[in-house]
Amino acid sequence: MPLKKKLKFSGAKIFRKKGNIFGIGITGTPKLKLLMGIRDYLTKMRRSEAKKPLFITTPNPEQALFAKKDTRFKDILQKSDIAICDGVGLLASYEYNYKFKSQKSKVKNGSGSPLGNNDKILFPINFYTRIIRFTNAYLSVIRTGKSSDGIRIIKGRDFFLDLMDLANNKKGKVFLLGSTRKVLERATLKLSKKYPAVRFKTYHGAKLDSKAVPLTDKEIRRDEKTLRLINRFQPDMLFVAFGAPKQEKWVYRNIEKLNSSLIMVVGSTFNYIAGTRKSVPLYIEKLGLEWLWRLLTGSQNLKRIYNAVIKFPTLVLKES
Repeated sequence: MPLKKKLKFSGAKIFRKKGNIFGIGITGTPKLKLLMGIRDYLTKMRRSEAKKPLFITTPNPEQALFAKKDTRFKDILQKSDIAICDGVGLLASYEYNYKFKSQKSKVKNGSGSPLGNNDKILFPINFYTRIIRFTNAYLSVIRTGKSSDGIRIIKGRDFFLDLMDLANNKKGKVFLLGSTRKVLERATLKLSKKYPAVRFKTYHGAKLDSKAVPLTDKEIRRDEKTLRLINRFQPDMLFVAFGAPKQEKWVYRNIEKLNSSLIMVVGSTFNYIAGTRKSVPLYIEKLGLEWLWRLLTGSQNLKRIYNAVIKFPTLVLKES
């Protein structure tokens, strides 16, 4: 079935996306309003008024780079119902493009300078001036916590906890999929104490290749077992932690088979909940230095940090 048809969403208009970062849009709805819309959608699912699970992705700079090379992954992110902005770098890029295009439009219309429409005279923009503008956009996002048109960063692991609050209030059922048995056990133990009204079920799932296909016949059977466990449990929320882009591709491949009201990809969230990965201090997050924290604590390899901090913004500047 074509991707566009498979992930078509007929829900509330508040989930509309903005911008275009390497072909990826991000949801600009404020978090509180977003959660209210999700709550209403889950109510409709319980009443059988909605037709498919609500699919939530969490694009960040590293995923944007994946999407640039992998068109299928890009399409899945773009066709997901909600794509929250998970990272300062992504929002800074959005802000840079938003302001840059706005200024270019003013110049093109002759309102930005008395010199007319000669772009070579008006805008001798080179790579260094773009760096300055990107830096200003970055600092603006750090200072205000949002873009000029109101989009805010919503960390995936924080949004996961917001959804857990919602599940607890509704006495819902939650399925945690992915990671390892040890991490799942620790995470579930902590979550059960904090959210006593939630019924949990977990499974580590199959080992997948880069296309989210099980690696062996044994893993195929394990993948089939995964679907059976989820559909028997019929969770209100399913959280998938296979890591990008496997988790997104796995959800896409199985979305019509899954009996769940909401599906969200969560990356390493279970590790943070379980305590097997150190949480980033809030002031570090606000300064946009999470990458430095991960480097110093050894929780992320240098290549991934390079891609997110150096390679991603460089490509944004080159393509602006």
